[in-house]
Amino acid sequence: MRMVDELMRCHASSIYSATRYAEQGRTINFYHIFNMQVRESADEAATPAVSGLKTLLKELREAWDPKRPDTKQSRTYVADLISTIDRKLKEFVERAETVGETTFRPVFEEDDELWRDCLKQRGQGSGYRDRVSKVINDWFHAHRDVPRKVDREVQKAWSSTLLAWANEIAGN
Repeated sequence: MRMVDELMRCHASSIYSATRYAEQGRTINFYHIFNMQVRESADEAATPAVSGLKTLLKELREAWDPKRPDTKQSRTYVADLISTIDRKLKEFVERAETVGETTFRPVFEEDDELWRDCLKQRGQGSGYRDRVSKVINDWFHAHRDVPRKVDREVQKAWSSTLLAWANEIAGN
């Protein structure tokens, strides 16, 4: 799982610190890492569609002769559309990050067993990060509803930002 892979790039002592204090260590915060992964995934999923639309709009804007007075308003409108798309993408990505925060934090805060299992991995020799990674991956497999909820909420964020705006522009 990508979130766990990112977490495992951290130094073992930082991971220990974060598991010792149930997610918030001296230098890392599990929620922050997971939220950033949700944000990045949302951005990666949305960017191709948004980039394609922006490219089409830019080509349309450039096809109109800027010296013709009858195309000035259209060029301005298309430029405004492109700017709005950028704002809506940013809004979507920020909402996706919030989804990660509001979904993961309460579940992790309540799961003392997860943190105890992570702490038990300390002092067993080399491979601490790999063992913690397995504990967290196992947790995600046992709690498949949590990532599914994140996915559903990210879809709602997509629908309420970019898609809602596109429907409004289209007159639907």
